[in-house]
Amino acid sequence: MRHQPPRLNSESDQDHTRFITKELTMKIKSLLLFASLLLPMTPALVSAEGAPAMPLVVCQVDKAPQMLVPAYVCQWYGGSQHY
Repeated sequence: MRHQPPRLNSESDQDHTRFITKELTMKIKSLLLFASLLLPMTPALVSAEGAPAMPLVVCQVDKAPQMLVPAYVCQWYGGSQHY
């Protein structure tokens, strides 16, 4: 025999259900806020694994403005690198 959930007959039962729902919503929101504040402090957990990031250098080619590019691009175009 299956157990039937109790019906919300009275107004106080409905108020209690609204109160519980509101409490759960507030707890979930505070937990999400806590997680969003905590994650940036743990870069090892949120950073991707794999090859290390490519180092960038400030590169000057001829009279063109300086650009921030990977070192191999600067070497390819014969630019001077500034670290």
